[in-house]
Amino acid sequence: MRLTLFSFLFIIISCGSKPDATPASESQHSVRSETDGITLYAESLGQKTGRVLVSNGVPFAPGRVTSVSTLALFQGNEEIPVFIKPLAQWPDGSVRSVLLQFEHSADQLPVELTLRLKTSPSTPARAAAPIPREPAAVAFPDAAYLTETTAFGPLLPAGSASVFPDAHHRELVENYDKRQQEGFDRLKGSEDWGKDARLDGYYSTSLNWYLHFVRTGNLEVFSWARRELLHYREDQIIQSGPNAGKMNGRRETRYLYLRALEADYLLTGDPENLRVGKLMADYLLKATAVDFFYFPKNGRKFWTEREVAFPILGLITYGRMSGETQYLEAVKPRIENLLKTQDQYPDGGWIHNLYNHDTEECPDENAYGGSPFMTGLLFEALIAYHEWFADPRIVASVKKAADWLYRTAWLDRGFAYMTACGYQNGGGYLEDLRGPQPDLNLLIVQGYGFAYWAGGKDKRYLEMGWEILDKGVNFGHIGNRKQFNQAYRSSGPFLWYAKH
Repeated sequence: MRLTLFSFLFIIISCGSKPDATPASESQHSVRSETDGITLYAESLGQKTGRVLVSNGVPFAPGRVTSVSTLALFQGNEEIPVFIKPLAQWPDGSVRSVLLQFEHSADQLPVELTLRLKTSPSTPARAAAPIPREPAAVAFPDAAYLTETTAFGPLLPAGSASVFPDAHHRELVENYDKRQQEGFDRLKGSEDWGKDARLDGYYSTSLNWYLHFVRTGNLEVFSWARRELLHYREDQIIQSGPNAGKMNGRRETRYLYLRALEADYLLTGDPENLRVGKLMADYLLKATAVDFFYFPKNGRKFWTEREVAFPILGLITYGRMSGETQYLEAVKPRIENLLKTQDQYPDGGWIHNLYNHDTEECPDENAYGGSPFMTGLLFEALIAYHEWFADPRIVASVKKAADWLYRTAWLDRGFAYMTACGYQNGGGYLEDLRGPQPDLNLLIVQGYGFAYWAGGKDKRYLEMGWEILDKGVNFGHIGNRKQFNQAYRSSGPFLWYAKH
């Protein structure tokens, strides 16, 4: 069996065990999920009296739940009437997440409940309620459980430093977690919201808040993630007409963040994410034809790793959240052309013309190379494809590219901005892009963790990854939303790969 995140967890669950518990996660809640039930923590988000609607999604690991007909909600030994609806599936058809809705007395919250997984309900199901814009109350599992499901990618709960035997690595992970929380505390809020995602949500603030919630279980983070998602979805994505699915005023695919919609859908059950997500996925299909994903050797057209990464990631995301497999299938020929592009050069990168990439950054018309941070975004897309399709070529592709990046662009504290035009030597045409770019390290490090974990546990990749993470955490800046979102949208999986 080829090693993927899905197959790894499926084997563990089939054998009646689960990944090692993370002691630090117990600072949030001490009770862990049991074999036949999950502890939920029902809490009000504001309402203090009367009956309150508790409404949210509950995710599951692959293979854990195969039918919602055996799910029942209990407070102690008393069954609670509940509405349960499946939201999405894993590749094997098991349930990835369900919508859970029930009523409770607000003045009796917070309270611990148990969602039993092998008990047929004996009370009639309650009727479905409209999804609230901002839930009055929720009943989520703790962060240890949320991360173990891998429904939001391979993540460890915040506070997991103790699982690493090396003292320096423990200190590094503690600092990584601290900076993530400090960044949220500093950057949360709606004061700067506008119509342009580049100004308040570049690389997806809502996704980053949801990933932070999954790692912490912090309900303030969840509330801000939901608000950010609604703002992005309603204020920044065109909803109708010939430009439906685009971000306001921009044709580029790098402003379409379907992973944010997916996270919101899995945690709230809001069907608007499917409607708007479909608009965005359809735009991606129109905007990036299959031929665009191939850059011929010595070609001269505009091409960047980033502009092929986001369509792949967006189509995979919409396909897996909606179950509409035609979007998943549409990725396959695009991947073929992407691998074909990489195979033209023995070094392992996606080599393209850097002058047509950006004439200010590289005015040399004959310069060819790549962009390390954009390759990092491409790692994110390729890994998502591999986890759904188990394509072994992806493992080889990521390993080659990781070797190429480190060999040609690593400059002690960070990667060069480009692998040519003088940047690879610490120079370059634009002064503010010269030298190492540690701000971007964390956008790249996932690829090294994946190359280690899926590629035969070659410790070279793990050692390179720790170095990249170290310099990114200690020298990178996350002072604004763009820098923060670049740092935390895909770096969390490195810690999971390193642990496993």
